[in-house]
Amino acid sequence: MNILLDGKGSLKECFSEIQHKIILEEFETANYNEEKIPTKIKKAIRNKDIPSIFLNLAQKYFDSKSNRILV
Repeated sequence: MNILLDGKGSLKECFSEIQHKIILEEFETANYNEEKIPTKIKKAIRNKDIPSIFLNLAQKYFDSKSNRILV
């Protein structure tokens, strides 16, 4: 925790030093990103079940690669 606080008394004190103008500039530059995210990917990201979908895919993959020997 001392590493995170960097000598400050609390997290509130650490965050109070962040300049809001820098953050706003970063958000503006991020909004001008020319990369387009495909519509299907956007829909997948919005899906609330996406973590379980990935876990199921990973489980199926590893089950197919398993030699069924438990150590």
